[in-house]
Amino acid sequence: MTMSDDPRTYELTERPQNSTFLYPQTKSFSFGPCSILVGQENEGRWHMSIAHPSRLPTLEEMKEARKRTVPPEVFLCQPFPPRKYWFSLHDYCLHLWEIRDPSLIEQWKTEGEFAKKHLEEIRRQLK
Repeated sequence: MTMSDDPRTYELTERPQNSTFLYPQTKSFSFGPCSILVGQENEGRWHMSIAHPSRLPTLEEMKEARKRTVPPEVFLCQPFPPRKYWFSLHDYCLHLWEIRDPSLIEQWKTEGEFAKKHLEEIRRQLK
């Protein structure tokens, strides 16, 4: 990865929002080669979409964009609804949505803490 490909070096620049289909508080950004839409939608839930012009965004691009645009305490996930609900307005766009399911959030917290304590042992067992 070259420095110019490192999402940590991407400039995040707010752009004018030019769609009447978005929620009024949605913000639009350029982020290196990517574009981002982020805001709070139904019931104030966060939604971030990130698109690249010629490929899917990388995990590193998604992580850095999330870090810079959504509050750190918000739990996000990438949903995969049943196929009949799939749609795509952009060929190379991925979405993160806020979840508020208390039992799922607690499970993530518990499993995350366990994994951090036992990281090396878990990695050895997965090899």
